[in-house]
Order: sequence, then C-alpha cells, then structure tokens
Amino acid sequence: MAFDLRSNTPVGYRYLHRAVSHLYQRIGNQAVSFFAKFVNDEAQIGTLRRTHSTQTKCDVVFSPQEAVALLADHAFMT
Repeated sequence: MAFDLRSNTPVGYRYLHRAVSHLYQRIGNQAVSFFAKFVNDEAQIGTLRRTHSTQTKCDVVFSPQEAVALLADHAFMT
C-alpha cells in the first residue's frame, strides 16, 4: 500500500516539504553548475553555451566522452 502524502498530512507540512525539496534541488543545481565551471576553467574541459539567447548566463556542456571520464570512479565527487 502506497503512502499518500496529500490525504494524511496537514497542509503546512506539505508546503514545507515542497519548499525544502525545491531548496535542496536549487542547491544541487548550483553545486553542479559551479563544479562544471571549475572543471572548464582549470582543465579546459567542456564548452560554454548560453542557456537562452536573451540571457548572458552560460552553462558548461560536456561531450559524452568528457562526462564519462568525470563520472568514472566517482571523480565528480573527488
């Protein structure tokens, strides 16, 4: 039997659960973005691309080969 979060919990708890979840997602996204920019600056791996044509913000995009090397043996974490 699956637990239905909506029917058994107060509205306040659901709001906080959603807000905290979004906060951790944003922190995670920022950490990945910072790591990608650091790798791009230090090791010259990856390509800078604009996220939207109307914004100046850039993301680092890795090729599949570059991504495999970064993920091998948990190099991303170290």
